[in-house]
Order: sequence, then C-alpha cells, then structure tokens
Amino acid sequence: MRVCLISSVHPWVNPRLVKEADALAGRGHEVSVATKRVDRWSDERDAQVLHGKPWSACRVGLMRDDPGDRWRWLSSAVRSEVALQAYRASGRLRMAEHAYYRGLPLVLRAAIETRADFYIAHTQGALPIAARAAAARGAGFGFDCEDLLAEEAADGLRDPLVRRAILDIERIHLPRAAYVTATSKAMSGYLAERYEIPAPIVVYNTFPRAEFVSLQPPAARKRRATVELAWISATIGPGRGLEDAVRALARLPAAVRLTVFGRMLPSYEQAFARLIADLQLGARVAVRSIPPPPEVAGTLGAFDVGLSLDLNDCANRSLTICNKVFEYVQAGLAVAMTDTPGQREVIEAAPGIGFVYPPGDAGTLAARLQGLVDDRGALLDAQTAAWTSGRDRFNWEHDREAFFAAFDRATAGVSCAPETAVGR
Repeated sequence: MRVCLISSVHPWVNPRLVKEADALAGRGHEVSVATKRVDRWSDERDAQVLHGKPWSACRVGLMRDDPGDRWRWLSSAVRSEVALQAYRASGRLRMAEHAYYRGLPLVLRAAIETRADFYIAHTQGALPIAARAAAARGAGFGFDCEDLLAEEAADGLRDPLVRRAILDIERIHLPRAAYVTATSKAMSGYLAERYEIPAPIVVYNTFPRAEFVSLQPPAARKRRATVELAWISATIGPGRGLEDAVRALARLPAAVRLTVFGRMLPSYEQAFARLIADLQLGARVAVRSIPPPPEVAGTLGAFDVGLSLDLNDCANRSLTICNKVFEYVQAGLAVAMTDTPGQREVIEAAPGIGFVYPPGDAGTLAARLQGLVDDRGALLDAQTAAWTSGRDRFNWEHDREAFFAAFDRATAGVSCAPETAVGR
C-alpha cells in the first residue's frame, strides 16, 4: 500500500510520526510524509532525522527567512488570518481548518499527490488534510492524538477562538476516522466520552530498543559522588515544572546538580536566569542544547534521575504522558514525575522506577529526591527497575503492535489503487 502521514510540525519534534513511518516502511509499504518547514534550526535537525530513511518526505517551505519561501510564508500568513476572521463571523468549518493550519492548501496538495491508499494525521491541524486527501482519493484515514491541543495552555487555551476552531475540527473529523490512537488511557477515555467514539487505542510515547543498546545497565555504570538530575524537552519555557526543579535543588546538598536540555524561549530566559541567581545556584544548573536525535539516549545515560514536571494546569498536561518519561525509563534513570492522571499510569504499571509528587510542591520534590541522595542503593534499585521496564514493557517494539493492530483493522480489505500496484 501507499501510506501518507501528515503533520503540522517538523519531523524531528514528532517522533511518533517518524516511528510509524519507519514501522510501515519496514512492513513493505510505500510511505511518504507531508508537512512543512517553518524554522531553519528545526530544518537542520530534520536533516539528521530523515537521513537514510526508507520513506520520502515532502516538506512545504514556509520559512520567513528563506528568500525562496518568503512569498509562500507571507501569502499563507495572510490567508490564515483572513480565514480566522471569517471563522469568527461565520463559524464555518473550512475557515477553521485554514485558520488553524497555516499553509493548508499547499500541504493538502502534496498529500493528494502522494496518491496514497491510506492517510494518517498527526496533530489536529493535519486532521482536515488527511480527511480531505482521503476523500479526494477514495481512501480512509486515521488520526494519532498525541496532545489535546484545544486544552493546552500553549495552544488553544491562549485564544478562545482558536480553541473553538480545534474543537470543531475534532468534532467533525474524529468520528469519521477509521481509527484514533492516543498517548494514555486517560486521554483515550477523555476522547471517547467527549466525541462518543470507540475508545482510541493507547500507544505510549516509547522509543525503539535499538536507540539504547549502547548503554550499560545501571549497575554497571560508574558511581560518582554527585547526583545528576536531567530535564529534557524541545522547548525550555514556563509551565513545565522547571521552577519546581530549581526550588527543590536549592534544598538539596551541593553534590546534586541539574542539567536542562532544550531550546530556550527568549521570553523565558531572563526569568529562569533570575530564579537561578536569586537562589544562588549558578554553579549547579547547566543549560544545554538538546542533543541530536541519535545522541539523546547516550547523553541521558550519563545522568541519575530524570525529571518530568509538567503542571496539572490544563487538560492536556493532565492527561498526556511526556516523551521524556519513556526516554528516562529506557535509559535507566530513576524518574521523578508530577502526579497527573497520565503520568500516574506509568508509576502504577512500574512502581519501582521512581515517584510522583504534587505539581508545584517543590518541598515534597526535594524531600523525595533527598531520599535517593541519602540511599544510593534505593537510587540504583529505581534505575534498575526503569531499565528493566524499558526492555520488557515500555518500548516501541511493544507499543508498535497496538499501532499495527489499529492500522490493520482500518485497512483490512483495502484495495490498492491501480497505479500503486504497478508503480508510478
């Protein structure tokens, strides 16, 4: 079959799309990805991710600082703003779709031109593209709901009109999808109840075992006097629990250090630096760029405890489970997580890997970390439990089967288009 996966973001920040594309190509399908290029830094990271892949990617150029893209960037920005105002006045679904996904007509054209037999949308903005491309081709489509973007503080909740647009897109297109996958049981239940659809299949944000094969088991790693904490994300910004991490660090011995990996939001840099300076932690907090994708596992393997500290301040952060949780688990780190319904699923399935604490309670976070600092045996036990869970349960090879089951049911009996059978 020809399968087209569609996204609204760069592939490097959408590992679920990359893993699905790899998995389907590994089964012999002809796989393509349709998305857009909006940021030069991300474009460079895409090159690392896409190198040598057994599938193709069409990334529509919409970069403001690229002379070749500038007109498309400007025209798509104007079209999106006009559509938003038209949606405000009319409430029409088509206007919501164009408002929310800048460059929709261009990516839709690219998706249709793949002549796919099945489409898979990643992110809500891509959902109308998959639905409309599938209709144009007489094909079906699926949807991977990694985040509840209408209920995310950094997306739909910033603007009631944008939130309404996302909800309209979900309301119309989700029931029409051949399947929906979600990142947690909590999110699956939320979607099933809200839209009266079958419970989406849960596919956790795990990673292939091969990415961690170079790491030694925790017991074989070099012991040291310090305890190294890691926090990693594509973006360093507010609302991600870093304030908890820094305030907890101030209550811990000097031998405990924190390294933050990611791309700092300019709007957050001064506030974060001020917090560190006020608590006199400059020598114990390091901010580093996120490693290239092939180096993430090896980098994390040098740490002791991984932090996933998102606040419980919106439904999305409450119900999802961050990628970083499974990176920590598979790298053999003890895990400290905020107690949200999504993240609680992980600690309930593998209680020995670490602990949860109430979001915003830096004192409790510090106390629980102090326990690991004081009892290095307990720290090693948690790391070993994480390592074992990463190999036995929380890995892509396990979760891939849930994705395959959903895909196979959706495409059972699908006849490939004639041009698919004979080639272009």
